[in-house]
Amino acid sequence: LTALGAWTEAADRLRRAEEVARLPDDEERELAARACRAEALAEAGRYDEAKPLALDVVTRALSTGATRVQILAHRALGLVYLRTAAHDDALYHFRQAAERSAEVGMGGSRVWCLARLAEAQLAGDDLPMAEATSSEAVAEAQRLGAEHAEAEARLVAARCALGRGDGAAARDSAGTALATA
Repeated sequence: LTALGAWTEAADRLRRAEEVARLPDDEERELAARACRAEALAEAGRYDEAKPLALDVVTRALSTGATRVQILAHRALGLVYLRTAAHDDALYHFRQAAERSAEVGMGGSRVWCLARLAEAQLAGDDLPMAEATSSEAVAEAQRLGAEHAEAEARLVAARCALGRGDGAAARDSAGTALATA
């Protein structure tokens, strides 16, 4: 559902996943479902619901040492902050998620985080850093064969090209993103 962009329906199903994880008292799976639900809510534009949920998951995941759950929660918080123009907070959470993803070998997640980090850098008017980060995301996605992540990173690269006034490069990057997707 999340891959299809059906964010509200995904959030509803993830709430049920939380309930199922509670039955065998599986806190890590419950927290993972909550973090994914927070991200789905953020994608759906329901920031007032997503933010406290993700904050709670980050706190609980830190206390339990659940690194993968921390990654998911940092991604969700980064997304909330990016979409609500709190760029410094978005940068922090995307960096945390990218670093943790690298630590545990979650390459696809790291690429997603780098693309969002570049997006936050661009929104915060740091065009040179956004270009460097989006280039890193594209290269890493190509190395992994992660075409969906590569397409997203190329879209951010296209926005960077537009930011520096290079319409031709933006068209090329966007066209490559479309072909890759």
